[in-house]
Amino acid sequence: MECNLVNLSNDNVGTAQLNPLIFSAKQKLSVLHDIVRWQLAERRAGTHKTKGISDVSGTTAKPYGQKRTVGDYGDDLLRAAKNLHYVDLIKPIGMGMKFFNPVTPSSRGTVLVSKVGLSKDEPEKSLTSGKKSSGGRNNHGRITTRHRGGGHKKKYRVIDFKRNRSGQGIVEKIEYDPNRSGFLALISYKEDDIKSYILAPQGMKPGDVVTAGNDADILPGNCLLLKHIPVGKSLTLRRVCPKAMGRANRVSKRYSNITVKLGEII
Repeated sequence: MECNLVNLSNDNVGTAQLNPLIFSAKQKLSVLHDIVRWQLAERRAGTHKTKGISDVSGTTAKPYGQKRTVGDYGDDLLRAAKNLHYVDLIKPIGMGMKFFNPVTPSSRGTVLVSKVGLSKDEPEKSLTSGKKSSGGRNNHGRITTRHRGGGHKKKYRVIDFKRNRSGQGIVEKIEYDPNRSGFLALISYKEDDIKSYILAPQGMKPGDVVTAGNDADILPGNCLLLKHIPVGKSLTLRRVCPKAMGRANRVSKRYSNITVKLGEII
């Protein structure tokens, strides 16, 4: 990889060879996401001591307002991404982190998952079933686990953990699931007009196209064999047997990385 060298007068003075392994590498959005998140955390925390009421004489007001978080984490991330000219770092739907002003000791360290952008419609009726709560009782009706009972009625969403359906599917909407920490994506397949739920990876939004097969692209939501995935990529759902369901990385913010391949061993 060759680049031109210029001086302060913008005159060409020669060329230089750059290492293509470093300068031609693609941008990894997950690393940029972590950097921006760290920068925002440092800005919220502040680097100087904020004076309290006891430190100021003659008044009961602070000389300046204490640093705090205003707004949603996803909005701050989108604003910082635009300032860094990384327009592709669009706020993930419903996957941002929500912080609170430190008005109480408990709210100072409270961090929740933002649900901005999630669909408010009812879940797909053909993919839901009733879920009965045990209330902490065993098969004899005796309480074996205390302090369980009540709560809001929940419906179980049938999720496609095998991902063995071929063809392209379109993401209709991203939904909240009360049975797990991650969100769900409703997929509608074009060929047979069948819908299914899958675990929504970070960055997926309505209108995206997902595929399953060995010829699928390396994109969020696609499914293919491990031997066809290059080293360094992250996986959101993994299964160890061909006919089994995906059992690893089902929860939110959890993924696996392919570090090395030694023949058939991954």
